[in-house]
Amino acid sequence: MARRPTRARIRNETDSPGREPIIMFGLLGVGVVAAMVLFPRFSSGIDTRVENYVLYAGQLHAQGESPLVLRDRLMSVGIAQPATTVLDMAQRYAGSRDQKQKHNAEMLDAFGKVLLNPAPPVVPTPTSVAISSVVSESTALPAESPATPTAVVLNQPERGVPTPTAAPRPSSTSSSAGSASAPFTGPGPGIVKPGDNGSVRLRTDASTSGKSLASIPPGTPVDLLESIQGQSIDNESRWFKLRVRTSDGQYLTGYMLSKYIVVGGR
Repeated sequence: MARRPTRARIRNETDSPGREPIIMFGLLGVGVVAAMVLFPRFSSGIDTRVENYVLYAGQLHAQGESPLVLRDRLMSVGIAQPATTVLDMAQRYAGSRDQKQKHNAEMLDAFGKVLLNPAPPVVPTPTSVAISSVVSESTALPAESPATPTAVVLNQPERGVPTPTAAPRPSSTSSSAGSASAPFTGPGPGIVKPGDNGSVRLRTDASTSGKSLASIPPGTPVDLLESIQGQSIDNESRWFKLRVRTSDGQYLTGYMLSKYIVVGGR
């Protein structure tokens, strides 16, 4: 009759000493692989959240987003030095064997260099109103024809208003400008029509000492607000307070000698 194996005998047969080295080498291999995968991430000093933010910002920059806006967004999530962080990630990705990380390295390198020297915002220059320095009225300048008949040019010298010491103009000039003008009875329309076909200055006061607001070309429609007595020039002391609309839709209010205005001339 066969004997049954005891528990001690079964344990000795199953627990073979040759299996322990195999298990130890297997665990050691798993540990090495895990270290190779995780060590670059932990050694970089960048957590996953920051890395994801930087990658997303780099993708937005590649799609045309403003680097200044992206820099502010990165700073708002706690990245104090966005340019340095982005360039460090680009350098780390460049040494990676992963093709996707190498591609992202080029994108992040371009993004980081732009963050170091962001281009200043482009401020559009106004094109509707030409601005230049104020020139003395006594300076002789050639007559210039305006680009458009209704454009209002700020601070341009004109040949319509003389200085107080200038020689009197012929009476035919003022009569030709005012002959077609209706009597002023209250606020209403008017049109700029100087006798010598030159631009006329719109001033802050009813005198030539008032600051020049703009040079109004002939043919410009205006809104006449009131008639007042001001500085007398060529025996004409009546001035109109008027409002004129510029080509960009803004309104200027000032004073102009009545001899250069045709009342109701629209």
